[in-house]
Amino acid sequence: MAASRKTRQAIRPRLRRKARARGKTAEVPLKQQLAEALQRQTATAEILKVIASSPSDVQPVFEAIVRTGVRLFKEAAVAVVRPDGGQVRLMAIAESDPGRAAKWAGRFPFPLDREYIQSAAILDCAMVEVADALAVQEKFVEGRRHFALSGYRAMSVAPMMRDGAAIGAISVVRLAPGPLSERQNALLRTFADQAVIAIENVRLFNETKEALEQQTATSEILRIISSSPSELMPVFKAILANATSLCEAAYGVFWLREGDAFRMAALHGALPAEQWRTGMTVRPSPDVPLARVVTSGKSVHIVDMREDAGYRSGAPLPVAAVEVAGMRTLLLVPMMKENEVIGEVAMYRTEVRAFTERQIALIGNFANQAVIAIENVRLFNETKALNEERMARLKSFFSPQLAELLAAGKGDDLLKTHRREITVQFFDLRGFTAFTGAAEPEEVMELLSDFHGALGKLVMEHEGTIERFAGDSVMVFFNDPLPVERPAEQAMRAAIAMMRAFEPIAALWKKRGHDLGLGAGIAQGFATLGAIGFEGRRDYAAIGPVTNLAARLCAEAKGGQILADRKTVAALEGSFEFDPVGDLQLKGFSQTVPAFALRGA
Repeated sequence: MAASRKTRQAIRPRLRRKARARGKTAEVPLKQQLAEALQRQTATAEILKVIASSPSDVQPVFEAIVRTGVRLFKEAAVAVVRPDGGQVRLMAIAESDPGRAAKWAGRFPFPLDREYIQSAAILDCAMVEVADALAVQEKFVEGRRHFALSGYRAMSVAPMMRDGAAIGAISVVRLAPGPLSERQNALLRTFADQAVIAIENVRLFNETKEALEQQTATSEILRIISSSPSELMPVFKAILANATSLCEAAYGVFWLREGDAFRMAALHGALPAEQWRTGMTVRPSPDVPLARVVTSGKSVHIVDMREDAGYRSGAPLPVAAVEVAGMRTLLLVPMMKENEVIGEVAMYRTEVRAFTERQIALIGNFANQAVIAIENVRLFNETKALNEERMARLKSFFSPQLAELLAAGKGDDLLKTHRREITVQFFDLRGFTAFTGAAEPEEVMELLSDFHGALGKLVMEHEGTIERFAGDSVMVFFNDPLPVERPAEQAMRAAIAMMRAFEPIAALWKKRGHDLGLGAGIAQGFATLGAIGFEGRRDYAAIGPVTNLAARLCAEAKGGQILADRKTVAALEGSFEFDPVGDLQLKGFSQTVPAFALRGA
């Protein structure tokens, strides 16, 4: 045990340095990270459902965005605004304090000029962050006057972008100064993208029969996004199938950007060229349309590819597209995230025929949906990773069943301090002190690793809870936090299994000149149980005389022997046979304690 304490003291400084090196992200408790990720994913899914259920009215979507924003941005007002005839008009607003919301709403409309923060975001098509309006000296004169009258100090604004222009903005104003976090800014931009999709949905709904068909396709894709949070391919396939049909295109392709290259992530339509297949990667030269979209950040529409500079330069990709695949008219629409092209949606026709403005707008809407699908998958994977990390930590000292309950948020009450009858067992290595004096430190760690690994697996199989590893001794208890039908029997079967599992470990070290054994003590009784420690580092502990009794019985046990108290033997009557070893004078107990050894262990 002394060697183990020295080992722990040696590694603690390294652990503290690693914790500091992880920085601010590590300071946020894992449970809080998981909760925040779930909130963001839930909020995105809720708004998508409102969009799908409101094809003819954009207002419910605006209202859903601001309501959701108030839940996620604490002590803030969230507003959706749109430009109208040289002014900025308020479309929806939400605030935890209705009085403050009304006061802020009374400042609208105001002119669409750069003296106002929201106006500047719309005019410049860029996100604007004002961490403290009172610290800004030269910009947004009128906007800062509005702040002074309303009592707010900070504002973040994300423009709602469509075809390279801002058609509105979503703002988060806060009473306390300071910027939004990177994740909060990403969420605000997602809200802006969703608002654009809603506006496009309504515009399409109110037009012709063709627009109604487009709306049906959009709703179908939104449904697929909502039902496929972990997969992109179903979304990509649905978009391309609908896009090629509605735009009368022969082929549709999703190109995802990977550095200076593009990967064909999905394809719709049977291309005659075998080399044109899903998964292919190309590195286009600057004059190729794929590269021009990245440079400009805007759509590229080529009515006749034979007349385009890329084809006439002899670049392999456009030449193969025309001469091998028979493509003539091309439409490339960027998939934008944080003003960066992350991919492109491509529509190809085999005849020279331009795409209409309505069709170009439709593909732009599909591109926005693809970006949201990618963000959905990212959030899903982030949530899954956080959940798996938390599950791994919980399983380090809880049974898999309890760990799953805690990770799902259903078992927190089980960790509160309570009293329950449990069966406690202690294991301790015999000959360990002599072993540590003769063995190298690496050999000590090897033995403990084998011992702990074998014991931990068996305890989990028998639904036990490992309270702690203390060098060469281990404490385990049964019937808490989750009830066990026959805790004494489970404890005894786990102890027998451990004795058998330790035999090859002892034999191996015997060949190396070390004589090792394993003793066990089991006792049954009431104890006080619950989580102990501090935020960021908690253990689950049992406290009471029964734990001391099990530890003292273990200390008296010989190598290969399992000693039990009277209560345990009574609970196991008829299932196991014991031999009395007499009344033992145990340390910490004023009276002698009858002890019994499992026969044939």
